[in-house]
Amino acid sequence: MEEKLRAYGTSRENIRLLSDYCRMRAEKYQALGNMLQSGKTLLLTGFVLSRRKRSFVRLNERFDLYVQTEEVPEAEEAPVLLKNSTFAESAEGVTASFGLPARGEMDPTSVMSLCYVFFFGLMLSDAAYGLIVFLACFILLKKFPRMGSGLKKSIRLFMYCGVSTLFWGVMFGGYFGDAVNVISRTFFGREISIPAVWFTPLDDPMKMLVMSMLFGVIHLFTGLALKGYMCIRDHKYMDFICDVVFWYMLLLG
Repeated sequence: MEEKLRAYGTSRENIRLLSDYCRMRAEKYQALGNMLQSGKTLLLTGFVLSRRKRSFVRLNERFDLYVQTEEVPEAEEAPVLLKNSTFAESAEGVTASFGLPARGEMDPTSVMSLCYVFFFGLMLSDAAYGLIVFLACFILLKKFPRMGSGLKKSIRLFMYCGVSTLFWGVMFGGYFGDAVNVISRTFFGREISIPAVWFTPLDDPMKMLVMSMLFGVIHLFTGLALKGYMCIRDHKYMDFICDVVFWYMLLLG
């Protein structure tokens, strides 16, 4: 029996493919078994975007189908579909990890994506690392255009983060940390350094702390402003005063 099993070793990949095929057919028939159907009729229900309602109803004309649409009741939760620009779309995974916005809520992805990329580059702030991250992500996107949507968004997000890191690295004069200075001083007898366009955080740490606090306050106030907008839009004026105005007063004080 062991010899017979060994003989099938060359067919291992075919057996795996057959296993996948049988498993998919089993799942298919299990799904069909859960549908409402008769010998000639099949009932399917689902969600469709309101802007695609008209084209969806045209299925009546093209196929032998009966299509009926209705608005989602207030008591029923509809699935969430985010719609953003190519830049903001790359950060939708971050939004989803914290929780997708419910019906009537604002999609924070556009503002959040700007802050995410901005602060990522500010914290890493090394031009050499930023360039490496950007090139690696750019090559992956070009070489594997058919990768999964979620993976593509994540790689695109880090490509933008690489650009931000490159920018802040140039502003702060960061190139592989202090490797350029140390290597030039050790092996060439004199220190070669690339000056910062703005300032060097290690030489002026207090300025860096002040700028970081300023950016953080702007970030925090932007989030509160979005919350205030939603409160006013929904006519929750007392919530606006208690959850936004008082926080502004506390933080400014």
